[in-house]
Amino acid sequence: MSTRRKLIPLAVLLVLLVGPAARAEIPPTLVAVSYQFSIPIGETYNFTPPVSWRGIGLDVATFIRKDLAVGLAFGWNVFHTNVTSTINIRGTDITGNQDRTLNIWPTLANARWFPKISSNRDIQPFIGANVGGYIIERYFAVGLTSSTETHYHFGLAPEIGVFFQNPVGAVLLSARYNMAFAAGGVPFQQFLTINLGYAWER
Repeated sequence: MSTRRKLIPLAVLLVLLVGPAARAEIPPTLVAVSYQFSIPIGETYNFTPPVSWRGIGLDVATFIRKDLAVGLAFGWNVFHTNVTSTINIRGTDITGNQDRTLNIWPTLANARWFPKISSNRDIQPFIGANVGGYIIERYFAVGLTSSTETHYHFGLAPEIGVFFQNPVGAVLLSARYNMAFAAGGVPFQQFLTINLGYAWER
């Protein structure tokens, strides 16, 4: 048998042995889609007091260690109210029947730590820290007059949650405290999102 023919089986064997090992070294990527309801706090509450039931989120994370993942979080949260009252907008008191809406789009980079606190691998809690930007569109209408302003806000969002594992993925339950700092004359915004979703590996 020629040297070339001897090398072919050896190459095939190396591919079979090294291939799975190489694939195992690729960190798993986690994708999660969540429904979010939001509780307004502070100036967000002053502008739109009701709890918001309109929100959606998308998370993508990569594990760099067994207990640490980094990724991105995207969302869309909507706050709305219709009220007859007096509100101060940029130093001016306005009274009448008002429509007030906040559309908020977070785009956050994050890190999540998964502590091992029990032997039950089906329940995995985590602590996270998010940082990035919030695009906030504020709509205000009274009578026949309306205004819309959109600004980009730098923000932070600590998070705590848990994954409930199952054979095909995991149920996600988390709470994220969103803080968007003042920008463009729009004051510091705060709201708490409760996220219920589903996650799977890619």
